[in-house]
Amino acid sequence: MKQTASLLGEKNKFLILGCGFSGSFFAKTIRKFGCTVLTSSRSANRDLNSFVFDSENGVIPDKKIFDGVTHILSCIPPDKNGNDPVLESLQSKLQDLSLEWIGYLSTTGVYGNTEGGWVSEIDHPNPCQKRSQNRLNCEKKMAPI
Repeated sequence: MKQTASLLGEKNKFLILGCGFSGSFFAKTIRKFGCTVLTSSRSANRDLNSFVFDSENGVIPDKKIFDGVTHILSCIPPDKNGNDPVLESLQSKLQDLSLEWIGYLSTTGVYGNTEGGWVSEIDHPNPCQKRSQNRLNCEKKMAPI
């Protein structure tokens, strides 16, 4: 953990898209490293470090939100059609950024039923449910960015 801490700091600016339970946890943790963290939600809230992103209603973040962004974590699940709302709405903006890192928070469901066994990123995906297949499809689309 100390090595990670030395790589992160004030010069880093994170966008966390979809700041529900998991996104909020990551935002709180990343802020402890001294990084700037901006979070999205579907409606305005009192947090000064939050912005609105609601792809279903065409509410896209202002271009200035992306200024200086070094890292992005997308926690937004696929839409009802199985598409990634982030890529559907923001792909051209994301491709223009000089990012150090971009991540997609998926689910262990993409590995299927392992009967309680451990999985890691080196295991081959084997989703059993449609929603897990949708997550895997979104992972694959996010990879080239």
